Amino acid sequence: MADKHRYWLTGSAEKYPVETAENITLCGSTFKDKAAGYSKLVNELHSSDKIILHGLFNIRVVVLLACMPWLHKKCYWVLWGGDLYVRRNGARTLSWRIKEVFRTILIRRLQAVITTVPGDYELVRKWYSTRAKYIPSLMYGSHVARDLELQSTTDKNLINIQVGNSADPENRHAEVFDKLDQLKEEVKFNVYCPLSYGNEEYAQAVIKEGVGLFRENFFPLTEFMSFDEYNRYMATIDVAIFNHRRQQAMGNIIGLLSMGKTVYLRSTETPYQFFKELGITVFKSDALDEGLQVLNEKQKQKNIEIVKREFTRSSLVESWRLIFNE
Repeated sequence: MADKHRYWLTGSAEKYPVETAENITLCGSTFKDKAAGYSKLVNELHSSDKIILHGLFNIRVVVLLACMPWLHKKCYWVLWGGDLYVRRNGARTLSWRIKEVFRTILIRRLQAVITTVPGDYELVRKWYSTRAKYIPSLMYGSHVARDLELQSTTDKNLINIQVGNSADPENRHAEVFDKLDQLKEEVKFNVYCPLSYGNEEYAQAVIKEGVGLFRENFFPLTEFMSFDEYNRYMATIDVAIFNHRRQQAMGNIIGLLSMGKTVYLRSTETPYQFFKELGITVFKSDALDEGLQVLNEKQKQKNIEIVKREFTRSSLVESWRLIFNE
């Protein structure tokens, strides 16, 4: 199946290395490389049976497709989060308004929206009046439940707390830090912050504030880990707080829940509603100032059971088989 697909990528090959192959194009950074790369993209858009857009972050691609309406019926949007919530959370600048014109043209005419969270599709319909149908999918391997053998070895007298999943300001680290700071006298804890990707300036601000508040109990994670390494790290976490004002960190959330970890989410956002409707116990990050809660054994086992049932590799494979063969 893989040899029937072609991949067109942008980004830094130095920071995010990819293996080169005949069916993989990495658009370069120089003007000449970009011109060649986008020219090749246009040719491949026309020759392909389907166009699967992994995130609508590249405005050049969005503009190209918006100007070629005859391609829209074969476009499938794999929705990440930030590529949708820019509609609500983006700064209302002239640049944002111009970009939204092209995004709206494309999104309204897409063939399908692919997402794990049904509430996100409903927001696409509400904000863009799209004709696209909804295809539920776990999207990626990171959205599959983890092995139950990955259990925490944490000293239960010291709670390991993960705050956020990246150096994206939408993590709202400062808001969580402030609430945790008020709990220091009641609970003994370490604070871990994954900051290996996102806004570097914001990451440094988070580190400065975290060290200032929690001293030797603050651990910023600034280096990339392999998937297995990150799973082993998550196994040592007891409580994870995702205070995002949008859908984000689904791989982290699903992985942690499948290990029986306590997860906090902002109650106004689609992931909170999604997990609650599945019968999974998650707590409200916006109510953290009322005290730190953790799952009891019954809640933990029920969460593990539901996640292992709902987020399977076979479900992931089947959803992509249906997409490819539709």
